[in-house]
Amino acid sequence: MIRPVRWSTTALVAVVGAGVAWVAFTAFDAWGTPPTVPAASAWTVGGLAVIVGVVAWWAHRHLRVRRDPIEPGRALALLACGRAAIVGGFLLAGGYLGIAAYSVRRIDAVAPRERFTVGLIAGILCVVLGLAGRVLERACRVHDSDSDNGPDADDDSA
Repeated sequence: MIRPVRWSTTALVAVVGAGVAWVAFTAFDAWGTPPTVPAASAWTVGGLAVIVGVVAWWAHRHLRVRRDPIEPGRALALLACGRAAIVGGFLLAGGYLGIAAYSVRRIDAVAPRERFTVGLIAGILCVVLGLAGRVLERACRVHDSDSDNGPDADDDSA
């Protein structure tokens, strides 16, 4: 049985992403100039969030509301997509928000202000991506009526 991604796991992944970004930007700062964060990254993440959100809406509508049958392979692919969006979205959110937090100390300069702004916007869009993945994962759950007494129901009948 595949269990949903825990909120504690998403928090841990976000903290790891923020830590990696902070360490990387500290190292870049010590050896020269930290790289810029392209605005296209925010647009890309926003596009992914929209795509996953539309797929989540479709899956919810067909699997939970209309209760249409679905091929097991397709259901597994949808579940994997949702879980990847959760983990990837929150990992990137931590990274982008870590970049924004690192850049806030020198926000008076142009480059750090740009890194802060793009990092903050991309971080928020990554959270939206992770939440869309959560909705998609939830849409792929087996209906509660399919397992009346839970996974251990068969063990008590013997």
